[in-house]
Amino acid sequence: MNAAPLKFPDGHRQTRAKALQRRHARVLGVVLVSLLVAVSIGFFYHQRSIFIRQKTLVNQILAQAIVQSLSPPMKMDLLFLRHRVTAKNWGPFPLWWVNPTALHAVAIVAQADILQQARQNALTAGRDLLATESPWIKLNARMLAKAVANAKSLAALAKLKDQWRSAAEFWQSTISQLQQVSGGLVDFKPKDVLSLLQQLQRQSTTPTIARAVNAASQYLTWTPARQLAEHQTIMNQLQSALISSENPLATPWAQYLATRQSIVSIDLYNSATHTTYVLNPGLRFDTASIIKVTIMATLLWDSQRDHMPLSEAEQQLMIPMIEDSSNQAATSLWFMAGGSHGIQDFLDTAGMSQTIPGRNGYWGLTTTSAADQIRLLRLLCYPNAILTSASQAYAANLMTHIVGFEDWGVSGGLPGNVTAALKNGWLPIGSEGWEINSIGHITGAGQNYIVCILSRNNPTEAYGIATIESLSQIIWQSLSHPLS
Repeated sequence: MNAAPLKFPDGHRQTRAKALQRRHARVLGVVLVSLLVAVSIGFFYHQRSIFIRQKTLVNQILAQAIVQSLSPPMKMDLLFLRHRVTAKNWGPFPLWWVNPTALHAVAIVAQADILQQARQNALTAGRDLLATESPWIKLNARMLAKAVANAKSLAALAKLKDQWRSAAEFWQSTISQLQQVSGGLVDFKPKDVLSLLQQLQRQSTTPTIARAVNAASQYLTWTPARQLAEHQTIMNQLQSALISSENPLATPWAQYLATRQSIVSIDLYNSATHTTYVLNPGLRFDTASIIKVTIMATLLWDSQRDHMPLSEAEQQLMIPMIEDSSNQAATSLWFMAGGSHGIQDFLDTAGMSQTIPGRNGYWGLTTTSAADQIRLLRLLCYPNAILTSASQAYAANLMTHIVGFEDWGVSGGLPGNVTAALKNGWLPIGSEGWEINSIGHITGAGQNYIVCILSRNNPTEAYGIATIESLSQIIWQSLSHPLS
């Protein structure tokens, strides 16, 4: 007997199907939510890991830059690197989303770019140095390139660049200074040295000229720095050699000074023959009391401009300042003349460009040259447009009435019928010994000349006075009995 199948009402079957659908929907929802949460968490940690790796790499690069003390241009390159690392994209997505290792590749490429730029900067600095030094030193460009190639780090390349750039700047500065002191360069050689050398080469050869020519020829092969340091020395040697070829006094002066330790500069103008003889014209000396003649000339010039005679006070002080060499009177008149500024106005008018008044405020520390003192004596002794004959007569009267203990110097060795209008100065300079100076106008017995003798390195005052008086005697004898 077959049993009949159970039958459920249609309403019950529908209720059960709906319940099953709801259960499946809940399970699917849970699965989807779980999957979404898992993906979100994974993506977050993946993103955070990449961000940390990126920041670590950039920070390492920046830290290395700080340690190596990179120059500003290289720091700018590192900022560019950071931009490249963070902005490198593949389509709309950052490259490190797709391939995190590409971040390292970008950094390596960027570092190589910086290194290449650093090499280029170093090469540029080296080529600038080569171009600056080339007239004097022949450097090997391949050696320069090799030095750049051997520098393996940014720090080494930056050091090379800085060294070469500093060297080029030093050379350029030295060349500029050499141009200023020499009046310019001709074929990369000091113009004044070259000019004197060419003049000497046209003279008859003597041992003195030969030594000067050889010294100058060697000088012209030196670097600008050494030429600048030795410029005044070689100019003095060339000028002395040139003077010796034209100056009959050069030989007797040199023979006498070879027996002395005094350092001497002489300037002599013979108005009878309109000739000038000089010795060591490039030297500078402190004036000591010979500045008192400049003070007097300044006040005379001022009185002429004001169309007024010297004041009574000025006249009362002028006599002891010149005749007795009174320092107190000189100080008062120095300030009456306007101090350094007033004296400078007269110096500018007189063309005494090698005289600097009153170093550190002391009139006795005025620096001067023998040539400038001759310019001053020309104004005081011969007709000119600056000092009148009345001013000249006033100055001559004082300078020819020097008291006995002041009557020495350029008056040494003169006959009794010869007049010397003079002024002397003396100053102890510590370990450098004494500076002894004398200027004057010598007239009589057929002679009319002005002379300045400046000296230093004298062990005593008496030693310096003896040196100047012996030179004065040589001058008188040479001019009175010229060699045929």
